[in-house]
Amino acid sequence: MKNNIIEFYRFIFILCICIMHFFTNYYDTLEIKYFGGGYLPVEFFFILSGFLLALKVDKSSENKSVFDFFLSKLKRFYPIYICALLIIFIYYSIINNAIIIEPIKFLLEILMLSAFYGPLNPPSWFLGVLIFDLPIIYFFMIRYKNIFYILSPYIVIFIYINILYQYKILDVWHQNYGLLIIGVYRGMAGILLGCISYKIYDKLKEKKLNKIVIFFIECICLFSLLKIIYGTARNINDFVVPFLFSILIITAFLPQIKYMTILNNKCISFLGNLTLSIFLNHWIVFQVIFRYLKFWDLKYLVIIYITLIICWSYFVNKVLNSILKKVFK
Repeated sequence: MKNNIIEFYRFIFILCICIMHFFTNYYDTLEIKYFGGGYLPVEFFFILSGFLLALKVDKSSENKSVFDFFLSKLKRFYPIYICALLIIFIYYSIINNAIIIEPIKFLLEILMLSAFYGPLNPPSWFLGVLIFDLPIIYFFMIRYKNIFYILSPYIVIFIYINILYQYKILDVWHQNYGLLIIGVYRGMAGILLGCISYKIYDKLKEKKLNKIVIFFIECICLFSLLKIIYGTARNINDFVVPFLFSILIITAFLPQIKYMTILNNKCISFLGNLTLSIFLNHWIVFQVIFRYLKFWDLKYLVIIYITLIICWSYFVNKVLNSILKKVFK
């Protein structure tokens, strides 16, 4: 299902993550002024993945086996994952004049298991979580469909309350077993919340809802999310964010506003399609910028950074797709 509103959101929230990583590295601290809650948009992508998974299962007349489902996700994610990994591996090896990662850890990176100890390309943990969480959820969804949707809300609430009690924020990267918590808890909760969101959407889509009201809800949710991401995160507000994302995704798919003319253009589609490449390749861009350009004026540095991540991500995507077409011709 092509939806330019969702493509627009994907790019906006990927950009928030990229800018947070930029300023975190620029100031060498987590306590940054700009987009300090930039880690939160990852929830959007978990929830959207769950939503699209539930939609696909609901629309499919015959579901795949779990193994086939796993392979289909692997074919989609793995090429760009491994490409980004090799690029950053080569870069670090060149600037350090040595291989900086142990063979066993590099093997784990290749197997997409780096989320459980700390990856060489930090953003890649997200795909590692998706590639293993999605098949597990898919299995229970097709095997125990009724009980799955009964239990999912309780599991989501339990996970978020547990993280709130232990850490007070959703960003647990630097805590003991932080990546494991991200992988098991945040990933599972977000995907399940996305599945629940689809069920709510499915109930609402046939109802005659007012277009203006839906658009107003979209604007309120988006404004609230950006406000939290920009300056009021790293506290209990974190746990409001997944539910705001859920509302944003549900309303974005409703037929009343799905085809908003202003977003129905090639530019939005282009940027939306680049989000995965941007997510995996932006780390190498600011590493290079900070090595050679860090003392430039900050406002120009940010503009250069955003321009370069879009151009570099497009280039990597283009070359990779060209290679894959030739290899699998």
